[in-house]
Amino acid sequence: MSSYYRFPLNFSNLIQKKELATCGLEKSIAQNIYLILTSQFGEFRYDETYGCSIWEHDFENIVSVHSWKDRIAQSIRLSLIRHEMRLLNPTVRIEIGQEEKVMPGKEHISRIKKCIDITVSGTIAETNEPFTPYTQRLYISPFSFD
Repeated sequence: MSSYYRFPLNFSNLIQKKELATCGLEKSIAQNIYLILTSQFGEFRYDETYGCSIWEHDFENIVSVHSWKDRIAQSIRLSLIRHEMRLLNPTVRIEIGQEEKVMPGKEHISRIKKCIDITVSGTIAETNEPFTPYTQRLYISPFSFD
């Protein structure tokens, strides 16, 4: 079984020439998916195509939820095809929701946060086995649906 570095990397161990934490293939793929989802295009200076377009749509008034979800899912899928070649035939599902959180010490005041749940599945290229669906919840800026 292959071994991959787990992130975040512990640089103090690296400097002290100690072993770095490792993980298996599936965890490594999930870590890369997380990085793709949380990166904006152009953020990684060595490859400006690394990331996804969700961050380009911050503060957007969404006219068609279905169209918005399709655009974001397609962007993520294309990034996965390009930057996570260990995952074959990636599929992306997006669910939009909101979470209400009571402010600590202020029982009558709550905040509503918009969130999206992104679920990625596919087939692991090396083993031809299904990749356990990976879901990541992202809290995004206040956006509205017309």
